[in-house]
Order: sequence, then structure tokens, then C-alpha cells
Amino acid sequence: MARIVTWHPVCRRSDLPANRGWPVTVDGRRLVIFGEGSDVYAVDNACRHLGAPLDDGFVENGCLTCPWHGWMYDLRTGDHVTFMTRRPGLQTYKVLVEGDQIVVDVD
Repeated sequence: MARIVTWHPVCRRSDLPANRGWPVTVDGRRLVIFGEGSDVYAVDNACRHLGAPLDDGFVENGCLTCPWHGWMYDLRTGDHVTFMTRRPGLQTYKVLVEGDQIVVDVD
């Protein structure tokens, strides 16, 4: 059975601050939207370390650094990349940019 994709408008591309996130809530989920160059990413807005919000985290080379304790995540995959050991990563979400509008699939 094919999965039905439901796109939710979350913000405008022009809303996104440089190298920082834009917090949004979609269907009760706290997400954060990041733009880096022409790429836009959506991930859960809670660090897997202690649940701190990630929207003020710094993005460089597709990698997000938590502003609270420095845990790092690959925004493309959500993988945790701080330590050599495997840790749980962030949930990632599909993103489309339609003109200036950013839409996300959370289903």
C-alpha cells in the first residue's frame, strides 16, 4: 500500500536566518527548519542528549551543532556524528521548496 504524503506549509525561505534554525510546530511535533546555501532541512527540534532545543544551533557544511552541549548531527541523514560510538540521531523530514514557501511531510 502506498503511503499518502501530506505536505504542511511551515515558513518562507526568506524567514530562515543564516546558519541558524526556524522553529515550527506541525501536527503537535516540534521541528526546526534549517537552510544552508540552496539546501533546506527539517529535523526534530530536540537534541538527543538532554532534549535541548536545536533552533539556535549552528550549521556548517551540512552539520548542525547543538548550542547547549555541542552534540553534532548530519542534517541530511539525522545521524549523530559527535562521538565514535553510535548514538541515536534526529528524525528527518522530507522538505519541498515551492518558490519562497517551505513545506514539510511529517506523516
